[in-house]
Amino acid sequence: MSFYAMSAALGLAIVIALPSSAWAFRAKNHLEVNPITQTRFEVIQRAGAGASDFWCAAGDYARRVLGVAANQPVYLVAGRDTAQTRTNRIAVTFSLDAPPEAANFATKPLTLNLDAIGDSLRAAFAEQYCYGGLGDQRKLFP
Repeated sequence: MSFYAMSAALGLAIVIALPSSAWAFRAKNHLEVNPITQTRFEVIQRAGAGASDFWCAAGDYARRVLGVAANQPVYLVAGRDTAQTRTNRIAVTFSLDAPPEAANFATKPLTLNLDAIGDSLRAAFAEQYCYGGLGDQRKLFP
């Protein structure tokens, strides 16, 4: 076996041996985001993470990984529950596709929670939660 073939085989073996979390996207606030489908993804909970942290990670993933437009709605489709992509972890699930509950939010006040299934924020607005607080103070929209 040639050196290149052995290197390729070794590289493949290492990739196969890596846990799925090694392929996870890390949002600007360091929360892990994993795809479920092409338009549905979950943000893995980390100790101390609040609603704004989950929305930040969802907006960041939608913009940088999925490449959606700034005005693309990101919908909350499941609150804190058992993660689908990680064992023994809690996650919040988001989607680019509107769930049936989204109709309940046709006229809604601006709230920030993880219990209102169907609630949505525009991707860029959700991503704004990555800036401010104790983290990076720069704003996307000065």
